[in-house]
Amino acid sequence: MSTILAGTLLLTATGLFSQVVGFLYRMALSRLIGAETMGLYQLVMPVYSMFMSLTAVGLTVAVSTLSARHHALGDNGTVRLVLRRALGCFFLLALPLGAAVVLLSDPISVYLLGDARTRLGVALLVPCVLLTGVENLHKHCFYGIGRVRPPAAVETVEQLIRAGAVLGLLIALFPRSAEETVGLIVLGMVVCEIFSACALTLLFRRHWRRFPPGEPGVGISARRLMAIAAPVGATSLLGTLLGSANAVLIPAKLVEGGMTLSGAMAEFGVLSGMTLPLLALPTGFIGALCLVMVPDLSRRTAQGDRRAAAGFLDRVMSATSLLMAPAMALLTVIGPTVGRAMFKDQRVGELMLPLAVGTLLGCWQSVLSGALNGLGLQGKAARNAILSDAVQLAFTFFAVSRFGLAGFAAGYAASALAGAGLNLASVLRAAQLRVNWLRWFIRPLLAAVLMIVLTYFLVFQRNMNQADEFETKMRAENKRIEYLTSLEKKVSDLEIYTSLFTGEIDGFIKSFPVKLTQQKSLYLIYRMMLDSGIDIESITAGNEAPFYHKGRVLYSEADQKQIQQEAEKEEPLSEIGVVSMEQMIGSKSNYTVHVSGATKDIYKALDWIRDSEEKLSIGSVNLQFDSSTGKLKGSIGINFYSMLGNGVPYSDPDIGEFTFGLDTVFGEFHNE
Repeated sequence: MSTILAGTLLLTATGLFSQVVGFLYRMALSRLIGAETMGLYQLVMPVYSMFMSLTAVGLTVAVSTLSARHHALGDNGTVRLVLRRALGCFFLLALPLGAAVVLLSDPISVYLLGDARTRLGVALLVPCVLLTGVENLHKHCFYGIGRVRPPAAVETVEQLIRAGAVLGLLIALFPRSAEETVGLIVLGMVVCEIFSACALTLLFRRHWRRFPPGEPGVGISARRLMAIAAPVGATSLLGTLLGSANAVLIPAKLVEGGMTLSGAMAEFGVLSGMTLPLLALPTGFIGALCLVMVPDLSRRTAQGDRRAAAGFLDRVMSATSLLMAPAMALLTVIGPTVGRAMFKDQRVGELMLPLAVGTLLGCWQSVLSGALNGLGLQGKAARNAILSDAVQLAFTFFAVSRFGLAGFAAGYAASALAGAGLNLASVLRAAQLRVNWLRWFIRPLLAAVLMIVLTYFLVFQRNMNQADEFETKMRAENKRIEYLTSLEKKVSDLEIYTSLFTGEIDGFIKSFPVKLTQQKSLYLIYRMMLDSGIDIESITAGNEAPFYHKGRVLYSEADQKQIQQEAEKEEPLSEIGVVSMEQMIGSKSNYTVHVSGATKDIYKALDWIRDSEEKLSIGSVNLQFDSSTGKLKGSIGINFYSMLGNGVPYSDPDIGEFTFGLDTVFGEFHNE
């Protein structure tokens, strides 16, 4: 028992360190890339989980279980053979599947994930999974023979390398698009997995040199490995499929409920990349406990010691409840405030109570699932996990479009309750164990209630008013500091510097049209259609708003509205007059163009907007695959810009070549 406790404590310390580093990494990542790109990254991760489920997850459990059994019998030669056979099976599965993922990364990103910007990340997942599989097989073989220090040390360094590699690549290369950003994140993961796979392989070889394993006592066939790996892998695969469907459905259902695609992706990014990782901070103990518990129960089961196994499970459940219940209670009270301060997003911490309840139930579910695997009941663990994931998927499908993320939070708690209940019933029957209501539930829940009361009334409530006042003052001071910083440079220095680029600035200003007209905007949209080959079904003109006013760039809607109100009282500038930049007025108008076309034509249209000599930019892009036509269909927002006061005369475009139709705005066209 002392060995188990020591291993658990070591892995717990490692896990908590990894959780803290991972949390700080996610916090920095979310600030660096934003909520929407974080949502895209989270959209890629189900592909990673599915790849791992098909290739490595079941094999890692098989390696841990078989190595523990044969090590207990003193047959280390068979332990080494188990690892070799598992590596062979892994590469036999992973290499052809990885090639298929790379070749099909485009349709996977567009048709399965619903966003073409995930393509690069999906392709780069292949080397990441190959390296992770090698790492995990060696790691679980170490766990099986009771040596937890080597994998614990490697995992600690791995977290630091991952954070440094990902953040370093993003800062150094400064990606220009969301797709490049997601790709660089996955590339950083590849860098850290190279270290982990190489380090664990070398450490394992060093271990065998110090303790020669001898000849295998029994043969290990691929069939024997797969007898254990297949149920676990199938469970993981089905769970991943359900989880992937859930991850894809959440933004889609939020859009169905009335959100924009960008807003839905941002909400999904806040939930999965900020709030849930905050709740996962105290759960490092659970993963460590399961890693030690599974091989230990396998040894006890192989020796027929059911009574000792039952006593061990009783202590495991008591420790899990007593640690996790107060921790979740504490985060329920202080989590929203802490999360908003760390992630700089006011949406962090919403729905904290149901999510905390779901996380606590999920801890029980994970521990009991590990117990079933250790007792050799992988099939029951698989069945219960699939039923639990199905409950979550049902809530997402039916409730999210109506109730928003509150529907997901309810499903999160309900699915964990279903999984924990089913696993508990299976463990009680298999281990001949009785529920210890006092130690498992009553004491931990009383401790959780006490934690809420003490934290809320003695700490949180007392300082809440002061915290609100302090936050308000800090925001005001930060704005003042930003303003003073912007004026720090002397005006004379600025004049000298800008005088060097007077010609370039004048040329840039004169490249703007003097005014915006629907005639000119429609003409440019028509040219885009001709040059790209897309079909335009309708065009919606937005309101014109200022983006530059008398030397000031307007970033917020509040500033734009204020300037519009002030402009109504001012004397308008002449279209043919020339004024200084401090008197010019820049305007922006957005047109929403509803289009359809092949993927390559859509890309041509976006490139046309980007490369146009006119002052245009891409606003929102909301496209989906239409299975009835085989084309992408949706809307593209185009921003048109003008600069009043630059003295450039306006000329009307020639629209004599326009054609008009019923199905599309401009009809069909051809050269005579």
